[in-house]
Amino acid sequence: MGELKLPTSRPDVARAFPLINNAANAGFRAGFQANRLNFNHQLQLISRYSGSADGNSDYVDYWFPPLAGPTENLAHLDGFDWSNGHQLKVTGWHANDITRFESNHNLILFDNTAGRQVAVTMSQPVARPDVGRAFPAIATAARSGFSGSFDLTNWHLDPQHQYSVVSRYSTSADPNGNGGDGQYTDEWLSLPLANRRSFYFDQLQMTAAGLRLAGWAVDSSAPARPYAYVIVLSDGREIGRSQLTLTARPDIARLYPQTFNSLNSGFNTVVHFDPAKVGQQMQVLVRFTDDPAGNGNASDQASPIYSNSAGYLDQLVVTPTTLQLAGWHISDQTAGKPYQYLIALGQNGSELKRWRLTDLTARPDVTASFPAILGNDQAGFAASFAIPANMYGQTIQLIHRYSDDQGGNGHYTDWYAAPFYIPAAVADPRGIQRFAGNTYYFDPTTRQPVTNRWVDGVYFGADGRMTNGQFSARIINWFVEHEGRLTYSQRGARNGSDGTADCSGSMTAALQAAGATAPAYVYATSNITPYLLQNGYRLIYQGDNEYIPQYGDIVIWGHINNPWESRHIVIASGSSDNQRAISVCWLTQGQPGTAVQEVGYDWYWNSHGRKYQYVFRLADQGRN
Repeated sequence: MGELKLPTSRPDVARAFPLINNAANAGFRAGFQANRLNFNHQLQLISRYSGSADGNSDYVDYWFPPLAGPTENLAHLDGFDWSNGHQLKVTGWHANDITRFESNHNLILFDNTAGRQVAVTMSQPVARPDVGRAFPAIATAARSGFSGSFDLTNWHLDPQHQYSVVSRYSTSADPNGNGGDGQYTDEWLSLPLANRRSFYFDQLQMTAAGLRLAGWAVDSSAPARPYAYVIVLSDGREIGRSQLTLTARPDIARLYPQTFNSLNSGFNTVVHFDPAKVGQQMQVLVRFTDDPAGNGNASDQASPIYSNSAGYLDQLVVTPTTLQLAGWHISDQTAGKPYQYLIALGQNGSELKRWRLTDLTARPDVTASFPAILGNDQAGFAASFAIPANMYGQTIQLIHRYSDDQGGNGHYTDWYAAPFYIPAAVADPRGIQRFAGNTYYFDPTTRQPVTNRWVDGVYFGADGRMTNGQFSARIINWFVEHEGRLTYSQRGARNGSDGTADCSGSMTAALQAAGATAPAYVYATSNITPYLLQNGYRLIYQGDNEYIPQYGDIVIWGHINNPWESRHIVIASGSSDNQRAISVCWLTQGQPGTAVQEVGYDWYWNSHGRKYQYVFRLADQGRN
């Protein structure tokens, strides 16, 4: 590889070896052209004394231990950052002890697909004690870290191409080269420039002027598509577009550091169009394109599909006399329609009644869930109406309407609620009555449901519904639910499980269904008393005088201890001022499906021979 003659005075060697001739001139200092040396090969230095001027004859050699030789070459690309759009920053490590000879470190960005160098930069050294601990056999590993920044101002990286970062140790110190004019050692590291795309709308709000959009968007293909747009589609057809001026979003740069120009990805714009042009479905495209007008070779990202209207009935309470409801309705078609109505249709589709609504309320939940629909900031409505006589006993379809006509006709936008049923009006509005699955008390004088009042040990709240006493209500409801389904028989299951029942067997089943303890067996009227006492009832009256029980009282007619006397058991389903009794009975002489009957208590007791009465009442009449 070369030879040099460089004798150097070494008096220290002469003192150490005085018996060796010429030891005082035994030193040498030599230099070789590094670009002629391959430090991945094993190199060996020979010191030669020769009798000939060319050193090739009459010589004595000394071979020093080998230098360099094959070394371990390890590297890793820890990460890269392309977020500012002009520079590609890379970090990693490259450990190889050849750096003792090839001390200049270049980083090269190479386009594998095109087969060419894109950019080169000098690495900045970074201490990496973690690499040193991981590879202790490589002496220089703890100093193997690198960072560098490629200037891509005049380059457009194609995300469809494959790229590599080449970490090169070289003997060349040329600041304008890539180290290739010296001896060098490379490690090729894959640069995963995947085709990343993403966007998000931080704000999306339909206004009278159009759709307000604020958010961010990134697209790895943006170097070749520098123009950004948002385009609004209605039923697949464009109704408006707006070019975006991208602004700084450091938060998105931190989230997508490897995506081109993610630092400058924010936008805030209004896409102008008439909201009434929105059809059944609206969608927004976020586009990067090479065309200043927003067409051309484009890369599109599509939003979810947004409906143009929505509504919901949050509350619907049907009392015996009133209809109480609350809900919301929004639509892109409400512009220029300031009047709102609720319209009730009967089961044949004919209009039964309409009510004018004057106020809409804020519904932040609707705004958050349906930002793309006009009017979502004032969408709520609530109302309470007296039920017209023609709505009882019908399935009702409610419509909420926005209209440009004071009478609710003209041009309008409707939303249909789910149909619901209003039972027939209470025939005898006195005392405790059931209506639409709830229990009410009707004042015998006014014939109207009372509110906030105790009656027969149970409470009727602010909307008139019974708020406690649900244990008794569940017993009664067991009988109501079996109306038309049971046939009277004392020879079958007796508890309704086979479609037949008698009075005591059905009462056993009703009590258990309401939450009483499991019965030992299906009781008879002669032995059901302990079961009643066990489940919170107490005997509050017995005798053969007239006695009006309260709501929820369970009554046995006939002497319990007389085996020759017929007996019957009922539960009081009305109130003391209009009491009724419901039970499984023989009133219809065993006709199929008619065993459950609810009749006036006094009439039934008298027709049953005014028998001896045992009246059992819950110790806690308000038990739920």
